[in-house]
Amino acid sequence: MDRARYAVDAVVIEGRSIRSVASSLDMSKSWVAKEAALFRAGGYEALAPKSTAPHRRPTQLDVELENEIVMIRKQLSEDGFDAGPLTIQYHLSQRHGTAPGRSTIHRALVRRGFVVPAAPEATQAVLGAVRGEPAERDVAGGHDPLVPG
Repeated sequence: MDRARYAVDAVVIEGRSIRSVASSLDMSKSWVAKEAALFRAGGYEALAPKSTAPHRRPTQLDVELENEIVMIRKQLSEDGFDAGPLTIQYHLSQRHGTAPGRSTIHRALVRRGFVVPAAPEATQAVLGAVRGEPAERDVAGGHDPLVPG
């Protein structure tokens, strides 16, 4: 804010040109002009930094829905059934007619501590297997488990 205040004072109070103030501050002319316009519209308060945080989070789940996801996960696990995001999505769609995506359900389970994200090495091994790349083999003690004998 100090640079902005200095630039505004130089342009508005001292009457210096935007170009000379911009070159003395090593800033762009458009930035100086924008700050001067903000000052004229709202005073020094308008020069204060503003938050860049989003005003809303469209992918964030309601607490009630997240609690329901956790409840379904616990019930399925206790009953010995698959308790993955696809199964939870199915149960939610049966109850409500619609359900969040599997990745959203997975994020909710990670946030609540039911699922631990895979380590980067494990992720790379899985991706390698999907691509058809050979897996690393443990050849400790001279024995290769993929070679018969």
